[in-house]
Order: sequence, then structure tokens, then C-alpha cells
Amino acid sequence: MNAMTNRWLLLLLAVIASFAWSQEGRPRAGGPGPRGHPGMQQPMPPGGGMSREERQRLRDDLKDGRRDGWRQGGRGPQPDPGRAQQAPMPTQEREQLRRDIRDANRDLKERR
Repeated sequence: MNAMTNRWLLLLLAVIASFAWSQEGRPRAGGPGPRGHPGMQQPMPPGGGMSREERQRLRDDLKDGRRDGWRQGGRGPQPDPGRAQQAPMPTQEREQLRRDIRDANRDLKERR
């Protein structure tokens, strides 16, 4: 390649690199904002948030809840009371649904 082509390629590479470096990064573990800038945090409301004692009390409550959980003989997970109970599906309808799903999956595989 001649010198002029090399210069054009170098210029093109510099332009592409500048666009890549000017992009905002993803949020990282170091902080909440892009590239960990603490200035991007949401401001705390005045008097808001929990005190250290409240946080510790919440942690203790959660730990106690796990210890006394349903695995050790406590109450198991309860269904949502606002949700209507679902009636069991009849066997014929369930088999028809299985066939329909199987056929749809087969047709999908054939289209690919």
C-alpha cells in the first residue's frame, strides 16, 4: 500500500476509535452511575431512608423469618388471596392442549 492509503486508513481508525471511546459505559459495580460516577446517584429525600438501627432490625427480622420458615415445619407458601383459585383442567382438554403444543413446536421447527 502506498503512503496516502496508509494515512487514510490511520485517519479512519482514529475516527472510529474516537466514537467508541466517547460512548458512555455500562453501570459498573464501583458505583451507580455510568463508569461509577457518584454524581449520577439519585439524591436522598430530606429525612428519608432508614436509620442504622432500622436496617439492622430489618435484617434480623428477615433472618428470623428464614430460620422459622416453612422448611422447618412452619407454614408453607400461601397462594395470593386476591387471585381466584384455578379449577383443575379436565383430562381430555389437557391432552388436547398437549397435542396442540406439540404440533405447534413441530411446525415451528419445520419452518426454521
